Amino acid sequence: MEAINATSTSPDSFPSSLRSGDEALHALLSLPADRFFTHFWETHPLLSHGRPPGFFHPLLRLSDLDAIIHHAKSVFAPTPQPLRNHADASLLKRVATRGGEEWTGKWGNAESELSLGVIKAAFNAGFSLLLNEVQQRHRPVARLCDAIEQLVRIPCNANLYLTPAGGQAFETHFDWMDAIVLQLHGSKRWRLYHPLVRLPSPRLKYKPSARQIQALPPPTALVLRESDALFIPRGVPHDADTPADEAQSLHLTLGLLPGEATVEGLLHEAVQSLPPPLLARLVRSLEARLCTRGLGGAATVRVAADAATGRIDGAAGGEGDGAALLRRVLHSASSGANATGLRRILPLWRGEALLDSDAAGRPLSLNASLHEALGELGDVMQSELGLLRAACDVSADKAAQPTDAAEEPTEVASWRTYPTPQKLCEQLQLRAQTACEDGLMVAGATASVTEVWDEIKEAILRQSSRALRAVMSRAEAHLEEWQRMRARRLAWHEQAPIPLNFES
Repeated sequence: MEAINATSTSPDSFPSSLRSGDEALHALLSLPADRFFTHFWETHPLLSHGRPPGFFHPLLRLSDLDAIIHHAKSVFAPTPQPLRNHADASLLKRVATRGGEEWTGKWGNAESELSLGVIKAAFNAGFSLLLNEVQQRHRPVARLCDAIEQLVRIPCNANLYLTPAGGQAFETHFDWMDAIVLQLHGSKRWRLYHPLVRLPSPRLKYKPSARQIQALPPPTALVLRESDALFIPRGVPHDADTPADEAQSLHLTLGLLPGEATVEGLLHEAVQSLPPPLLARLVRSLEARLCTRGLGGAATVRVAADAATGRIDGAAGGEGDGAALLRRVLHSASSGANATGLRRILPLWRGEALLDSDAAGRPLSLNASLHEALGELGDVMQSELGLLRAACDVSADKAAQPTDAAEEPTEVASWRTYPTPQKLCEQLQLRAQTACEDGLMVAGATASVTEVWDEIKEAILRQSSRALRAVMSRAEAHLEEWQRMRARRLAWHEQAPIPLNFES
C-alpha cells in the first residue's frame, strides 16, 4: 500500500506546549486536521518527513529512557508495583518456525518481574524492548496525548520500541487501532502491505499466514529517519526492522482507541429504543421465514436472543427477543470482512456540529455512513445463512479470517482466539428438533422479513440523533476516566522509584 508523502512545514522543534489537537496533528504530520481527516483518516498511510534531527527531543529522547525505566511502575496494578513482564514491558524478537511461518518470541515468563540485567542481556541478544503505556509514565508524552484527545475525543495511548542493530520485534501483522509512528532516534525500515481486512475491530485481529502475505501485491518500502512520522490506518499489514549498520532505533507509536464510538455502537444504541411491537413482528417474520426454509425456525431466533442476553439455558420471551436478536445480528454483521461501514469511527472531532439534523431529526453528517451500515446489516438480516451464523455465533468473531491463517505454536501462545461457543450450538441443534411447532407459517398471517426490515431501518434512522447523543456522552465519560487514570499513574511515576531486581 503506497504511503503519501508530506514535507514538513512544522517548526524547528516539537512544541513544548500544545494549544490544541489541531496544532498537535500539524506538528506530527505537517497537515491541518481537517485535511488529515478528509484525505487520510481510515484510508491512506501518510509519511511526514523533512524535519531537522532532534525535532522530537522535547517529547522524548534516547537519554530519557534510563530514567523512565528507573522510575517505571506497573500501570496494570491498583497500587504502585514493579514493572511486569509481558504487561508493562516485553522483550521481543521475530522468530521462524517450521513451515516458514514467523512469530514474535518473548523473553521470560509472563507476569514475572523484569530486571535491568534481563533487559540489557536480552537487548544485546537481539531482542527489542517494548514499553507500554508511556503516556502514563512520561509527562511530555501525556501532554501530547491530551492534545490529540481534545480533538479526536477518543483515548490515545503510546508505546515505545527500542530495537538493536539488525533487529525486528514483530512479524508482519496488522493492528486494530489507527497509529502514528514517531521516529525518535536512529532509523527503521518499514514495509506496508495491502489490507487483508479493512478497518478491523479488535475481534477481527488475527495473525496472517506467510502464504497470505506472499499472495499480496509487493509492499511499499520506506525508511523512517530521525524526526520522521508515519500514519498507518488500522488494518494495514506492516513490519519493520533496524538496519544492520544502525546502532539502535527508538520510536514511539501513538494508538487511537475508538471503543464503542463507531457506527456499530450507534446502531446498538438506536436498537434499544425501537418500539417493542415492531421488534415482536421482526421475531415472528424471521421465525416464519426460517421455518419455511427448514433452518430451525423459532429455535434459531430464540437461541439468538439467548446469546445476546446471556440466557443460554432458558428461552427468552416476548418482545425482548427482537432487540436481543437484532443486537446479535448487528454484532455478527460487523464481523464480516467487508462491513467497513459498521466499523467506521464516529467523527467526534466535529463536536456539536455532528448533531446537526434534518427535519426528521436524522444527523446530516452521518447520513451516508448510516445508510452504508444499514445496508450491510440488511444483507445479514435477509440471509438465512447470515441469521444462522448470528444465532449460533459460528466463528462470528473471526469471520474475516481465511482458512489458511497461520496455526499458532503452543510455545508462542500470545494471540487471542475466538472459539465457537459449543454449548450454544449444541442447544441450537436440540431446539431445532422442535422447530416450527407453534404453527407460525400461516399463509398471509406474517409480514415478510423485507417489509419489517424496511420499517426497522426507518425507526433506527428516527432514533439516530438520540442514539448519537447517548454514544457521544458515554465516549466523553470514558475519555474523562481514561484521563483521570493517566493523571494518577503519572503521579506514581513522579514519586520515588521502586527498585527493580538487579539480578539477571
